[in-house]
Amino acid sequence: RNEPIQKVFRDTFITSNTTTKSTNNNKKYRALASGISGDTTSQLLYRLQNGELPNSFNPSVFWILVGANDLNKQNNNKQQQCTVVSDILNNSIRIIEYILKQKKSFKKIVINSLLPTMVLSKKVSETPIIHLSNKVNQRLACYVASLEDPRIEFFNATDLFVRDDTVV
Repeated sequence: RNEPIQKVFRDTFITSNTTTKSTNNNKKYRALASGISGDTTSQLLYRLQNGELPNSFNPSVFWILVGANDLNKQNNNKQQQCTVVSDILNNSIRIIEYILKQKKSFKKIVINSLLPTMVLSKKVSETPIIHLSNKVNQRLACYVASLEDPRIEFFNATDLFVRDDTVV
C-alpha cells in the first residue's frame, strides 16, 4: 500500500512480525509492529545503529518496549541481577538517544514500561523479576522526565497488570 506508516511499535515479544490497522476515536492509523521475538536491548540497539531505520521511514509515533528478554535471560544471583538492570538502562538510554538524534519528525516517542513476565507466582512480593522490572521502570521514567522533551514520554503499563501485590 502507498499509505505512509504512522505508528511503529518496537518490542520483542508482543507484536513481533505483525502489521495492523487500528482505530482510535474513529480515526484509522496504519501501524507497523517490527519487533523480533526474544530480542534484547543490545540487539535492538545494534540493528538501529546498522541501518534498520531507513531515512525514508518516518512514522509519527515510535513506541518502544524492550528489556523483558534481558531480564528473563539472567540468573537469580544478585550480582547478575544488578548487571542486567544496568545493561537494560544503559542500552535503553542509548536507544532513546539514537532515535532522538535521527533527522525524523516523530511527533511522539513512547517508552513503554517493562511488563511483568515469567511469573511463577501470582504474588509480586514472591517474584524477584517483577522487582527488577520495577527498578528499571522507575529509572527509565526518571530519565525520560529529565529529557524535558515534549515528544518523548514514558508509559507505565504496570498498573494494568499488577493490583494489590497480585499479577492479574
